[in-house]
This record gives sequence, structure tokens and C-alpha cells, in this order.
Amino acid sequence: MPLGTRFVEVNACVGWEGPVGAEAIELTLVQDGSIFATAVDNSDDIGSNVDALTHLKAIVTTNANAHHVYQLFARAAEGSPVAIEGPCNANTISYGTP
Repeated sequence: MPLGTRFVEVNACVGWEGPVGAEAIELTLVQDGSIFATAVDNSDDIGSNVDALTHLKAIVTTNANAHHVYQLFARAAEGSPVAIEGPCNANTISYGTP
């Protein structure tokens, strides 16, 4: 890794339930107030109801040697019968050289 390279790996997952074919959820990761990653998932299983986990992995590069705030937002499409039930978790791993 070249000197001065820094990046953060963010891993998140959210559990949800909904009927097959429903527009499901959108996950949004925010760093310091700015959106830097999104993921959309739909229910496409063969059963009548779907229990699912949606995973999102993002890597953000930064040269700033500072603390950062990361937020994970999950929302169902407007009018969607999807229930965001959990589990929900997010973690970060920082890599870099001085």
C-alpha cells in the first residue's frame, strides 16, 4: 500500500420481511452528512412471504486523518408492505499508512 493511502471499509446488513414482488428496501450509508453508498433490494423469492437480509459493503478512500461519522438509513418504498424488522448492524474497518 503506498504511503499516505487511507480507506475505510463499511459493512452493513438489515433484516426485513415482505410479500413476494414487493418493492423492498433502500439502504443508504452517509459519511459526515454526505451520501456515499446506496443499495436497493426487492423481494424475489418463490414463497408467499420473504424473510431477507440485505447486505451493503462500501469502501471509501480519504486522505483526511480525522474522525468521521457514519450513519446507516434503511427505508421501505412508500406504500410498500415491507416491514424492516432486523437484525441490523454496521461496522467499519480502517486501513492505511501514515
